[in-house]
Amino acid sequence: MLTALRQLATARAEAEKCLGTRVAPNFRSQMSMVSSDWLIRAATAADVCRMHAIARAAYAKYVPRIGREPAPMVADYAAAIVEHDAVVIESAESVCGYMIAWPEGDAYFIENIGVDPARQREGLARIMHQT
Repeated sequence: MLTALRQLATARAEAEKCLGTRVAPNFRSQMSMVSSDWLIRAATAADVCRMHAIARAAYAKYVPRIGREPAPMVADYAAAIVEHDAVVIESAESVCGYMIAWPEGDAYFIENIGVDPARQREGLARIMHQT
């Protein structure tokens, strides 16, 4: 338990350093090569900044429609990483997307999938969902 709390504190500190603001908690490793182009792996504290950047870019278009930032834009990705609920999909260049999900009973709950707008419509969300 103490180790998990330290990991959460470290991941949050990394996110706050990257974002220049406090990260509010919201909610609750393996690798899989899906092709020669894509790698799906457990997210790490080093991915927090990129996950926030993807979420902000992917969900920004909804702010004018709903009058506030949607939950993925302010989510606590550091906590999801510590809980082992986050995976990322990356190419040789960088992380292109993420998924926050966990098993619930005999099903799998997907809370959020985010893909860099520059890489949308390439099937990355589908790849993460099916893996």
